[in-house]
Amino acid sequence: MSQLPSSRTLANAAIEDHIRQVFAVETRIDKLRSEYEERGESLPLEAIHTLRQREAKPVLEKFKTWVDELLPGTPPNSALGKALGYTHRQWEKLSRYADHPDVPCHNNTVEQEIKHYATGRKNWFFCYDKVGAQASANLFSLALTCRANDVDRFEYFSYIFEHLPMATTLEALEALLPWNVKPILEARRKHREVALRSAAATWPRIPPPLPLASHGGGLIKQGSPRRNFVLALTLPALGSNDGVTGMLTVFFSSGS
Repeated sequence: MSQLPSSRTLANAAIEDHIRQVFAVETRIDKLRSEYEERGESLPLEAIHTLRQREAKPVLEKFKTWVDELLPGTPPNSALGKALGYTHRQWEKLSRYADHPDVPCHNNTVEQEIKHYATGRKNWFFCYDKVGAQASANLFSLALTCRANDVDRFEYFSYIFEHLPMATTLEALEALLPWNVKPILEARRKHREVALRSAAATWPRIPPPLPLASHGGGLIKQGSPRRNFVLALTLPALGSNDGVTGMLTVFFSSGS
């Protein structure tokens, strides 16, 4: 059986009557989390656990009963039979999130994060050996953890490559994890911004240029007795043997 007497497919019934209600609870949790973050607070895990137990757990139990009732009468090799069988076999893992408020109800975020790595893996094709594969996994784990914690990856790796050789204890290594380095990087960034503002305050103020007018085939500043101008040209920058390697902006001045 793949269709209900009401002409709804069982897949639609699963989504509309069960799965959509589960995600509706998560949508409420996300909204609550945003409200707490706007106040500079974190949503307590107890609140998530209570909401899931009160609203999501009954929906999950009803869904499990629905799957168990359909499974015996569904051909196991059909698409529906495979879906029901998978749900039945993996039920403990699928429903575990309801008892653990720090666990998301889906793995969509992980799937999106590893997409870049999977694409790169197809391009690289080989990691040479087991050590290279482990190093690649470690590197991408750190990079994606940086993104999950809103840490600039370039700044982070620049920092740990500088300090990793001195980390000889477990505590020193833990201090280099992204969430522990983040305050240091933020402090450095603020220091750079202050230094740039201070330097900018001391830079000479350049007056706005006077309108230019044609004169004798050249350019002069109106109101100025001298023919002073600055000409900026963007030219190809040539390498030794490789041809064009970039663009170079050159300023020419006529002098005072």
